[in-house]
Amino acid sequence: DIVGTDLMPRNEIVKRVSEYVKAHGLGQGRSFRCDKKLQSIFGADSLMYIQITSSLAPHLVKPEDAGGDALVRAEAMERLTLEELFRESSSPADDGGEGRRARRTASTEKARAEGKGIFQPLKLSPALEAITGAKVLSRPEISRKVWAYIKSQGLQDPTDGRKFRCDSKMQTLMGGLEEGTAFSLPKYISKHVSKT
Repeated sequence: DIVGTDLMPRNEIVKRVSEYVKAHGLGQGRSFRCDKKLQSIFGADSLMYIQITSSLAPHLVKPEDAGGDALVRAEAMERLTLEELFRESSSPADDGGEGRRARRTASTEKARAEGKGIFQPLKLSPALEAITGAKVLSRPEISRKVWAYIKSQGLQDPTDGRKFRCDSKMQTLMGGLEEGTAFSLPKYISKHVSKT
């Protein structure tokens, strides 16, 4: 009577019981009072929300144990739920901004246009300015220009592209190191930038 059907996933039953409690004004913080319908199910005057699942257990039967067409109906319900989840998660990016990737791209473009977050313009130290050729850049632009410099000077390790040797300009940037890695580079770049 509370959930409205004889076949439903456990989490949905808990959700419906919680909605019933809220709709009837029975909630009291982390617990709720039981009206006559709830007392007939739980056998208590009040209950904590976290006790709903364990208190429902004696009233629940697995579809395969229920007999009749319960198992067939449960499998059909599960298929529909999975299809619905698949449709929601695989929204195409060109759906007018509705897909997750499109929303993320729009958010990134907005941050880039406004110069916020990692796209915030940063003032470069003289050492970093000598490598990039600019006085102010955002973090992604700095990384691109430093890697372009590493590649143009032939400093990248041919066997492991994540590693590079340091010439005199790079040694100034990297704190005197003879070689560096892609993982350590951002740490050293951070020492050579400041907010504008």
